[in-house]
Amino acid sequence: MSGVSDPANGLEALRARRRTAAPDTERRLTESLIEHFFSYEPYFPDPVSQFLETEDGRIGLRQHLFERLDNNRSSVIPWIVEIAGDLRGKSVVEIGCGTGSTTVALAEQGASVRASDPHEGSLRVAEERLRCYGLSADLMNSDAEGAFRSLGDERVDVVAFLAVLEHMTLEERLRALRQAWAHLKPGGWLVIDETPNRLWHFDYHTAHEPFFLWLPDDLAALYSSRTRRARYNRLHRNNGKLDPVTLARWGRGVSYHDFVVALDLAPEALPVVSSKDLFFRAKTGATRGVLYTEDEEVYEKLIRALAPEVPAGFFTSFLDLILQKPLDNAT
Repeated sequence: MSGVSDPANGLEALRARRRTAAPDTERRLTESLIEHFFSYEPYFPDPVSQFLETEDGRIGLRQHLFERLDNNRSSVIPWIVEIAGDLRGKSVVEIGCGTGSTTVALAEQGASVRASDPHEGSLRVAEERLRCYGLSADLMNSDAEGAFRSLGDERVDVVAFLAVLEHMTLEERLRALRQAWAHLKPGGWLVIDETPNRLWHFDYHTAHEPFFLWLPDDLAALYSSRTRRARYNRLHRNNGKLDPVTLARWGRGVSYHDFVVALDLAPEALPVVSSKDLFFRAKTGATRGVLYTEDEEVYEKLIRALAPEVPAGFFTSFLDLILQKPLDNAT
């Protein structure tokens, strides 16, 4: 396996392949985000100018301008390359590409990227972002099912679900994981990143509430109007209840159970070869995640001890995992 220990894929080599943004990138992306992304009413009901004056709006704009790309370049890409090897020439299908931060990070490393998203506005921003960095990718305005259908019988090296599995309904998620596994080459890589763990005690992603990820969907829909996150608790409520699809689109937790069902494997047989959190802990000698408190370190150890046969990466606060399809598996 070729990884960042190989000088050709070392951190300096990865940095050298990064594309320099056009001088007017910030202006161009800001205009595109305002027109196509922050104007999406189901998530951003307030006028764009009003939203961008709030702390939530300022944070969101910073993230979608450069911070997400910086994070992908500094952590996600080195992690993937360490495990899956050189991305140059690899075929990558990215499901739920959003505004294209990961698409740029993958494409500048030489991957052949096909990226899909069901929100046309996000794809418009992704197109502009690729132009700003002088890159190209095959962008598809489709959900996961449509993206995989477009592949026909083709198999690819990498399928990436980056901050997207949690936004699917259960049926969509199971189907997408099955299709991804079927479209991977033997030895190919399934990459999951930034997906909240259903088993975690606090929902840092959507409701910002303790135990919210544990609730069955019906109760979570009823409770959603009472959560502390104002932009979430007041949207798309009908007598205080979110409809099931809207609840899913905002984001729910995912756990190893989804993978067991989708891939038809026993928990101990799930072919997890790396967890990003555990990977960087090993690199740095840290005993817990960067944002963990001591109590959260204890909590992770507790839930890991309750199911020691399950790969350890399924017990961190977010699921950041790479699974490898067996070389002798032709299905």
